[in-house]
Amino acid sequence: MMNESAYTNVSAQFETRSLSVDAEYKTQFEAKIDRNKQHYDPDTGDNVTYYRIQIKRTRVPLGNMGSFSVSNYSNEHRYMHFLELYQSLQKRHPQCVYPSFPPKRYDTEAPETIKERLIGLEGFIQFILSNESLANDREVLEFFGQQPLNRAKNLVKKTERTWFDSMIDYLAYPFIALENNFNTEKIDKKYPAMFGAPTNNPNVRNIPDNRSTSDLTVLEGDNI
Repeated sequence: MMNESAYTNVSAQFETRSLSVDAEYKTQFEAKIDRNKQHYDPDTGDNVTYYRIQIKRTRVPLGNMGSFSVSNYSNEHRYMHFLELYQSLQKRHPQCVYPSFPPKRYDTEAPETIKERLIGLEGFIQFILSNESLANDREVLEFFGQQPLNRAKNLVKKTERTWFDSMIDYLAYPFIALENNFNTEKIDKKYPAMFGAPTNNPNVRNIPDNRSTSDLTVLEGDNI
């Protein structure tokens, strides 16, 4: 059973961890579980405990280019979310020696259980940040609410490609419309007897256009 002094000592061991995730920047993460909060779960009808992680991210440029930036934010996760991350990291990074994880308990909302989990989850977070391979793991970055750098770059490139493609489509539209109009005229000349169009070809019988307004509407809708 954990006492208050033990919780204070664990919290005091918190420190900054430096992670190099970019060739141009060194990113420092500071993370600390500072409190728990209950939220109503409409699926179960019960109140469930979420543990809030206070996160400070500092980006330090390695060269003369770039700017120093600091951002503070927080997110909340349930015990089961921490457990899923713990189990996932064990599978994908089996070379690491992991600390013991707070066990599952029946009395999940009991004060002693919550206090024990606060200490254990805090230790787990600090263990992650102390290990470079774990701290740069994509799932860990998403868990902290920090988008992985490579994904952010890919999104920028994708946005640029989409904008470029849109400009090409815009510039090419008059030529595409002209080509479509030319093809339509060729079709009308090739099949002039369709839907009542007159023809001088003696081998083709003119077909009267007996379609009603409703039929035309349906046909037009089918072409959309």
